[in-house]
Amino acid sequence: MCEVNTMLQLILGRAGSGKTGELYRRIGAAADRGDRAILLVPEQFTLAAERGVMERLSLTGMFLIDVLSPSRLSEQVLAAAAQCGRKVA
Repeated sequence: MCEVNTMLQLILGRAGSGKTGELYRRIGAAADRGDRAILLVPEQFTLAAERGVMERLSLTGMFLIDVLSPSRLSEQVLAAAAQCGRKVA
């Protein structure tokens, strides 16, 4: 069986409105619940974002949190679709 659970949350606001803090709070809460979280960032910021998540949440590892670029996310989506037996054009 192949199950796909999709939930996209956007955090919008002006500069200095607390978006980054809210982002880390939500990622931390998801990890605390045992849920997987994906942080989508531009390609050139993946390493910095991974470090930021680990520092802000005081983590020693990120088993439930993925920091992905759009290209890496698309690779994972296509791989998951293939595992489910779906043909991808």
